[in-house]
Amino acid sequence: MYTWFYGFSEEPFHVNPDPRFLYLTETHRQALNSMTRGILDRNGFILILGELGSGKTTLIQHLLNTIDRKVKAVAIFRHQHTYEELLEDVLRELKVPSAPQNKVSLVRQLN
Repeated sequence: MYTWFYGFSEEPFHVNPDPRFLYLTETHRQALNSMTRGILDRNGFILILGELGSGKTTLIQHLLNTIDRKVKAVAIFRHQHTYEELLEDVLRELKVPSAPQNKVSLVRQLN
């Protein structure tokens, strides 16, 4: 329906976000700039909050696809974590071998 009515070449709405369909509003540009600055300035964890369907995942995927490959950045999409689980997930995404440990040793491995 959308493809014919709007003249799209393919279906724009999928279950999984597709960064090719990213539309940068001023708010999205500000969020993208803040995330990029936060990563390049090595500010640590960056949290993106927004309404369901507002483009958070698409924006994050766009950033990860366009940021310099030398920069190590990961996205964690699981919503509920203990602090230790979050650290373990980040280490796993960065491919840093770790066994479940206490907060202090996990933070040391991350640094």
